[in-house]
Amino acid sequence: MAPHIAKNRETLKKVPKWITDDDYQHSVFQYGLPAHVKHLIDEDVGTDPTYNDVFCYLFNFLDQPLHYLEIGVSVGKSLYQTLSCAKNARVTALELESINPTFGNLLTKEKELARWDKPTSSGSVKQAQRTYTRYKFQTNKFFLFGNRCI
Repeated sequence: MAPHIAKNRETLKKVPKWITDDDYQHSVFQYGLPAHVKHLIDEDVGTDPTYNDVFCYLFNFLDQPLHYLEIGVSVGKSLYQTLSCAKNARVTALELESINPTFGNLLTKEKELARWDKPTSSGSVKQAQRTYTRYKFQTNKFFLFGNRCI
């Protein structure tokens, strides 16, 4: 498992700051990252195994391409590790926020596949069109059900 831990730590080092203060302040739900722990998002996670390390280890034993679903992308840190270690995967994610710009800049946006022009309910704090967008990362396809960046 040590090579997977090392690779994940190198992957994380490629992104020195996961969310800017401006993006955090202008989000609706702060990407699920409470203010009292926000300062920890960019900290080194150490050398003990994390669940992302275990996932990357297990991906090596698959006989077929990975199909992965993540509900609640947050800032994208965990999903970035998954995309970095998977090969030829189809990754689908659901997120209430618009994609974190830091995470979005790591991806290649290929196409907005669908947009629901009907706005969210009038009582909702999130008033944005919902979208289904296809991205590419290395050999992986990434599909995001989320909100249109406004």
